Amino acid sequence: MGFAAVGADKIRHAFKAMMAGRGGVIMIGDSNQLRGTPTQHGWDAGWSEAMRRRFGIYGTQPLVPYSLGVGIGYGYAMVSASPGGGTQAGNTGEVAIDNRFDWSGDGSGTPNPDAFGNASGGRKHLHLPNGTSASNNYGIRLGETGIAPPFDITQGMRWHFELASFEANSGGYQIQYRLEGGDNTQYALRSAVTILDGIAAEWFDSYDDIAADANLANFIPFALRFSTSNSFVITAKFTVGHMWVEDRSADGLKGAKVGTLIAQGAASLYDMSRAIIPLPGGDQLKAYFRHYHQPSNALVSGGYPVIVRICSATNDRTETGTDINGDGNNNNTGAGYYSNLMAMRDALLHIWVNDCGYDPNKLYFLITPTHTMHAAAETTMRQFRDAALQFAADWPNCCSVDFSAILTYDEMNALGYYDSTVGEGPSHLASAAAYIDLAEREIAALLDGRNRRRLFQRRGMPF
Repeated sequence: MGFAAVGADKIRHAFKAMMAGRGGVIMIGDSNQLRGTPTQHGWDAGWSEAMRRRFGIYGTQPLVPYSLGVGIGYGYAMVSASPGGGTQAGNTGEVAIDNRFDWSGDGSGTPNPDAFGNASGGRKHLHLPNGTSASNNYGIRLGETGIAPPFDITQGMRWHFELASFEANSGGYQIQYRLEGGDNTQYALRSAVTILDGIAAEWFDSYDDIAADANLANFIPFALRFSTSNSFVITAKFTVGHMWVEDRSADGLKGAKVGTLIAQGAASLYDMSRAIIPLPGGDQLKAYFRHYHQPSNALVSGGYPVIVRICSATNDRTETGTDINGDGNNNNTGAGYYSNLMAMRDALLHIWVNDCGYDPNKLYFLITPTHTMHAAAETTMRQFRDAALQFAADWPNCCSVDFSAILTYDEMNALGYYDSTVGEGPSHLASAAAYIDLAEREIAALLDGRNRRRLFQRRGMPF
């Protein structure tokens, strides 16, 4: 079948940047975004691996420490992502940082168990109030069962993490690197670090380097952890936010960073937009965007282009009410889908430009309604696919891919790609391999796009 990309020429600048330098992909999606136990497939896995094969991966996505399920990527994960002894909100002296960093998840002011990285309670930092400590092993693990780390860890790494202090009295931490599993053989133990006073309500970026060492191949899964020696625990005050690991080799000079911003089960585009739009002043997204666009202390200076991939439509068919933009269009129609896309794009672009001060030409939008479903479902899906294609034609730095023009239901069924255990459509794919293959086809459509004029003519739409 022919490729089905509209506006591909507008997004190729971002991909070209990743061939010569660095760029990012931030994904927003429904339950197809993060799947599996542990969560090692879904579009997060598909795009992460597809981008690694084509461009290389220069670093993990920025992960946040608190809550179940929040810290996961393809080939890496948080360690002890729900640490005992720590809290995430409401501590004296940290209210300002709560408002700036933490996310309620659904725009209602209460936590949504499935939003923002599939986190129970949203995206939260870890805070230890005065007079407390935590001996939990906590950090990032590179390498998962049957899945290699996203880059060669033997060539040198930098562990980036955000710290903050809010209270009187100094706290501290210690870093240990080790094999995660078996006898937990220690690779290195850093000296204890004392956190100084006087940085109230401000985040500051810190890091620790690991030199190139061929012996690191014997330490996979490789754990980068706080508070792991038997003689030292994390002591208050201690507050940590985003963290990520950077490839410090020559290969890491270019490539992509791929991650998930929203993975909200049973969510429509209306729900996803509702999670983004109420963010006050964009503060909760500023730090997140920075780690993709202008990461501090990175091997290469920032200003990287970022693609926001939005994948929805399965749940839009049964959505009720009217669009979040206030245009009066029903959410379960193509017009409502278009309006909700507009609302999300405008909100993210406003934060990027007005709150972060970034170049609007460095932010791109890829709208890809969900994978091809059976004929009955596709009858209603068509309006969302057409709305996405039209949106891509109408707006700068926007493009769209129509999966139904890449693989038919029969072709996907013959490949065994559908998850037969999950009801209609089927609405989900069965494996990481299925998501990876579709992601590779999607990227190929964007980098080719030869048949986009024919697609528009077939739909009777303007080109």
